[in-house]
Amino acid sequence: MIAGTLVYVLNILDAYISAHLRTFDMSKDISFQPSGSLQNGQVALGIRITF
Repeated sequence: MIAGTLVYVLNILDAYISAHLRTFDMSKDISFQPSGSLQNGQVALGIRITF
């Protein structure tokens, strides 16, 4: 009985979250790219965020 109730509540929670994220922008224009380079014998690390 408890397991069935827990599954039912999790299903409701999943539907609620999915409804709120329906308009979330998942386009390819948003990206996160870690990068690194070697300049004059030193390592340079960076992060590039593109909107």
